[in-house]
Amino acid sequence: MKQTKKEKINALPAILLIAAGFLLNPWVLSPLLRLSHGHLSPLRLIVVLLFEITAISIGIYGLKHRKTYSVISKNTLFPLLSVLLALTTIEFALHVLTWLSPSVAHVLSGRAIPLHISDERLGYRPNPAHPDHDARGFRNRISRVQADIVAIGDSQTYGMAVRREQAWPQQIETLSGRTVYNMSFGGYGCVEGLALLEEAKQ
Repeated sequence: MKQTKKEKINALPAILLIAAGFLLNPWVLSPLLRLSHGHLSPLRLIVVLLFEITAISIGIYGLKHRKTYSVISKNTLFPLLSVLLALTTIEFALHVLTWLSPSVAHVLSGRAIPLHISDERLGYRPNPAHPDHDARGFRNRISRVQADIVAIGDSQTYGMAVRREQAWPQQIETLSGRTVYNMSFGGYGCVEGLALLEEAKQ
């Protein structure tokens, strides 16, 4: 059956919408936009998939009912633009949260943040970018300039197998009411301890 001019006009934006839905998928966007070093985080994946599903669904519906339905009508554009605006707002909020909080950045990155980084003096030291570490890289809630007690040691003092607040330096702080700063890390020995002692005195 020969298509009318109206059907052709209605079919074109529907086809474009379907094509956009298929092209703007996570596997294309990840390397194209270089998000999270070649892959999307779970939350961003949801945002992209929601837009993709919405675009393809409206496009297929418009193509199927092209005789009487146009995807560029007010009844279609408003919900489509609303969804697009909502997803854009969510993505913007994720960027802001990533900038404000290292913990959120860790979750959104979709990849593991190294626990330690290389260091000329120590060989390696705790990574300040890790969500469980403070700005100096040590396993504390906040970075302190002064503290009543400084804990220096290996993984036992760091609290490798327990949560940060369960490590014994934090337990001493809770029980004694004194400020305790944990400057330990797994694998550290006497050499690293002496270097950290000098750092703690500064």
